[in-house]
Amino acid sequence: MKLSRSDQVYQGIVLVLLSLLALVCVIPFIHVTALSFSGMEAIVDGKVSFLPVDFQLDTYKLVLQDQAMLRSIGFTAFVTVLGTAISLFVTICAAYPLSKSDLKGRTVFLQIIIFTMMFSGGMIPTYLIVKSLGLIDSVWALILPGLINTFFMLIVKTYFTSTIPDSVEESAMIDGCNEIRMLISIILPMSMPIIATIGLYYAVQYWNMFFAALLYINDPDKFTLQLKLRQLLILDQNSASMNPEELGRQVSESIKSATIIITAVPILLVYPWLQKHFVKGVMLGAVKG
Repeated sequence: MKLSRSDQVYQGIVLVLLSLLALVCVIPFIHVTALSFSGMEAIVDGKVSFLPVDFQLDTYKLVLQDQAMLRSIGFTAFVTVLGTAISLFVTICAAYPLSKSDLKGRTVFLQIIIFTMMFSGGMIPTYLIVKSLGLIDSVWALILPGLINTFFMLIVKTYFTSTIPDSVEESAMIDGCNEIRMLISIILPMSMPIIATIGLYYAVQYWNMFFAALLYINDPDKFTLQLKLRQLLILDQNSASMNPEELGRQVSESIKSATIIITAVPILLVYPWLQKHFVKGVMLGAVKG
């Protein structure tokens, strides 16, 4: 189909704007990457832009030899895997029955759920509940308060309603499938795009968790990566676990940058494996009409 001149101009403008937006996102990451591989002298002299100067790997070795950093990476990975798995399970268990038009009280349940999207209990009441349950300094304090995202649940529910044909479920019921087996054997395999998309969103949410960890975690051994990064970026001084003689009077920019890269890379590595499903999930509803 041949585009009109106005459509070509429109697409050209959109392409330029998206390219500029991509550059705005990518350039700081490239700069931080260059800093992480550059020598301290070059960084202080302002010689580093987008390519490393005085290339070295000592900062990465130093960061990865820090036991506190390794504990943070391990604990954050554990929270991410456990939290994502439980959140996906609860989200699917809530979305599937709500996708049934014959569910009694379905409208009431949906109204209650939508209400929670607009109003919450507040930070202090939530903290008091977490504290009263004895969850402070536990992994459950990072998972249970935000266990299910109602928006994600409604997206999954919409996918079940609009994408899975009723004839498929009817055929399964005729063949003797109960609801649980139908969900596991038929619905979930057909819903991999949305499950992969929501799973990635949950994983990013748990991996980047900062505020909840700041509120509920006091034990340094259970600091998430974001709290560890905060120590380096805000305090701007040697952490107790690093050797002051090697680092000097303050944490170098290369060490801060290396920590940022280590924090960002795992999620960047996960994305290519889910890209096919992710694109399909994000495009859900884009071509329906």
